[in-house]
Amino acid sequence: MENDKISSFIELKSHPNKLLEEHLKEVGELSKEIVETKNIRNKQFLAEVAYLIGIAHDFGKATTFFQNKIHSDEKTQYAKHSCISSLFCYYLIQRYFPNENYRFRIYGWIVVRRHHGNLRKIHPTEYNMCINRSEKEILKKQIENLLTKREHLNKIYRKLLNNPQADQLIDEFFNELRSENTMDKFLKKIKFELRKLWKEKNIEHYFSILFLYSVLLDADKLSGCNYGRLPLKNRETLDENIVDKHLFNNYRIDNEGGWIDGLRKKAYKQAIENLNKTDIKKNKIFCLTLPTGLGKTLTGMSVAIKLRNRVSAEYGFLPKIIYAAPFLSIIDQNKRVYEDVLKNAFEDIPSTLFFAHHHLSDILYRENNEEEKLLEPEKALVLIEGWHSEIIVTTFMQLFYSLITNRNRAIRKFHNIVNSIIILDEPQTMPVKYWKLMERVLNYFTNEYNCFVILMSATQPLIFEDRMYIELTNESYFKDVNRYIIKFNVEYSLEEFKNILIEKIKNTDKDIMIILNTIESCKNLYANIKKEFNGKATSNEFGVCRLEDGTLLFNLSTNIIPLHRLKRIEKIRESSSRKIIITTQLVEAGVDISSSIVFRDFSPFDSIIQSAGRCNRHFEIDKGIINVVTLFDKHNRYFYQYIYDPVLMDATKKVVNSLSKNELEENSFVLSNHFRYREELLTRVSSNESDMIMSSIEKLDFDKISEFKLIEEDMPNVDIFIEIDDKATECLKTYKKKIEELKNADKTKVFALLAEIEQNKRYLYQYTISVPITKKQINELENVIENIETFKIVRKENLENYYDIETGFRNDKPVSYDIL
Repeated sequence: MENDKISSFIELKSHPNKLLEEHLKEVGELSKEIVETKNIRNKQFLAEVAYLIGIAHDFGKATTFFQNKIHSDEKTQYAKHSCISSLFCYYLIQRYFPNENYRFRIYGWIVVRRHHGNLRKIHPTEYNMCINRSEKEILKKQIENLLTKREHLNKIYRKLLNNPQADQLIDEFFNELRSENTMDKFLKKIKFELRKLWKEKNIEHYFSILFLYSVLLDADKLSGCNYGRLPLKNRETLDENIVDKHLFNNYRIDNEGGWIDGLRKKAYKQAIENLNKTDIKKNKIFCLTLPTGLGKTLTGMSVAIKLRNRVSAEYGFLPKIIYAAPFLSIIDQNKRVYEDVLKNAFEDIPSTLFFAHHHLSDILYRENNEEEKLLEPEKALVLIEGWHSEIIVTTFMQLFYSLITNRNRAIRKFHNIVNSIIILDEPQTMPVKYWKLMERVLNYFTNEYNCFVILMSATQPLIFEDRMYIELTNESYFKDVNRYIIKFNVEYSLEEFKNILIEKIKNTDKDIMIILNTIESCKNLYANIKKEFNGKATSNEFGVCRLEDGTLLFNLSTNIIPLHRLKRIEKIRESSSRKIIITTQLVEAGVDISSSIVFRDFSPFDSIIQSAGRCNRHFEIDKGIINVVTLFDKHNRYFYQYIYDPVLMDATKKVVNSLSKNELEENSFVLSNHFRYREELLTRVSSNESDMIMSSIEKLDFDKISEFKLIEEDMPNVDIFIEIDDKATECLKTYKKKIEELKNADKTKVFALLAEIEQNKRYLYQYTISVPITKKQINELENVIENIETFKIVRKENLENYYDIETGFRNDKPVSYDIL
């Protein structure tokens, strides 16, 4: 009881440097403001509900137990606050909106209950549907303690509720929980309503919970880092002709610019015209289908900006633009395109207007054009991970793991996806088994949350039925573009293929790209070519090999650290020297590199077409040549069998075997055969995986929803940091230093240090590869590979044994061919 007396004289705190009353007020007001900025149904009512959730979410922090934890780090199970706060939230919403649908108070209870963890499964027979026995005992002691704080709580909530009767309301809440009988009655009501919510199996419950949850999480973070105001309160408008001006200033898009530029101009103009003719009150899904190399990135950006201005005029809100792509190589490339366009209007692009967000992106956030206005890392991290910008460039994983997830950190940006224009670049790379799931989810977002979707690809997947979207261009471009001849050759062993390829390299001076299905086959082929042409070969600091005759030899795969991969792609684009590029499928979708001759190991039809898009991409010669070969290993197993779904391969074989001849030109190959491939897929692909996830969404089975994966892994991936140079060494030292500082940090500095660690971790990822290896192989490496946090470290002294600067991660006991 002595502690109670001491604590009664201390002002209640929510964080080491923030008063509880101030925090609750900020979170409540920010939550309300966030909802009020949205164009959604029941906005004003939801804003009031969000306010009540915000002012209730940390109610339980008023206990002596939590205050002692804040002031003297005294840890006890009674300091937990989410459970009692969730009951107070339920009670508040019930009292203020007694005649509204019960579901809103249940949403509030769920959101506050889980705001310090991930969302959990809701089911009549699990999760105790409300509160388990041990939590009930903790609750009793907390209620007893809070009764001594009534005066302080009354003072706080009189202000927060703007209600002089708040004292009575709080007394009634305590009376509901004070005795065993009344508490049981209160909890049974929540349990009954949870069961009722579960039985309805309504997708709306799932997305409403995610929306209110994200609003609370974001407001809580903004207040917790002392940002304390709504970002983007003064929204950035954009000149809708900014892309047109960029094209005029930087490209020759008149007919003198060349035949291919003329086609780009024609496609660009047609896409804008079709957008202008579209009734955006009825149509919210668009497809931009063009052959590779015809300028989808700039056309899509222009469509999105023009659509943004139309939405502002016709709907009365200004949508964000979210550009998402499957691979970092595309994102890095197209991030620069967006920056180049925006620099026409902004000398220095503020983060409020544009940033990229993925695991390698910097945590740097500038609110205006002044360099010194960079926010400290803690605030920058909150704003970036919350997607507080007008235009965001990101990955499919960041986007879809925020829509189909149970994870706290991922869901926080959910409300900033609402009311947005979502550009999906190369959507065909998403697993076919999830196409129906994507259709349902994206349809819900367009209908309920006023989102717009633009799908961009040369090989559009059948995610939506034809009547559900507007096609911005027509099929004529596939007939007009004729850059290559594609040949389907016979089967070869890898050994036979090496000899054929070496002869080809010797007998031509043209660039050659070889796209293989596994990393190991890439390494094997690279080593053989280098040996054949070695002479006085030299390698630069990024692992680009220059052969004696000046030819540049490149190896590209996920086995190579990201920093070097991106540098090699830059070198391929910029160098005028002859190039031999040996790579995996990472170059297929959207990477702007071109070669006169391409060899492609047999793969799904979409993949073949995307690989062909790297051949004579900008019409550098009259006709490029693509050779599709089928390679097998020493076990007589096809390499494609190690990595591709048999359903995709069977559909591809059906189409390829039906071709009238083995050599076809681009304009007679792509369009008609891709339609046939898609039709074949529809007859073969099961919707079971999509149905299972949708069923979990409807049943609020958040534990099962967490199993949704865009990338399937046969083996667990291990993150391995490669200490390749002095910069990597310095980065690692800084990371270790910050980790040590965190262990003994003052509470007021913990969050700032965590943000700095997160920023430094992103530098670490530039030198980190994610390698699928077995537990046995991990154990074999334990003696030579150091562990730091979640990373394994290959030190400089072990590089010779475990990492080759040209071909990447090395293991003398080779990993099986299912490495991608």
